[in-house]
Amino acid sequence: MQLIVLGLNHKTAPVEIRERFNFSQDRTVRVLRRLRNNDNLNEAVLLSTCNRTELYMVLEDPAAGLLCCAIWQVNNINPTISII
Repeated sequence: MQLIVLGLNHKTAPVEIRERFNFSQDRTVRVLRRLRNNDNLNEAVLLSTCNRTELYMVLEDPAAGLLCCAIWQVNNINPTISII
């Protein structure tokens, strides 16, 4: 198992990008439920404030986790895109 962290904040991303990764409580619940369906994922925490967003995941196979991370990023930049 390995801990993987994805994140951005006011020092690493302009406001236009941070706005795309802003999560309301309802959206956080939806994202975590979707992530929970991944067999490779043991645990996940999503932290979203006005200045930062961080996703912490404990993964069985970190290499396979990269795909999970890519899907998460694509879905948050443009929710109409899907990776199959």
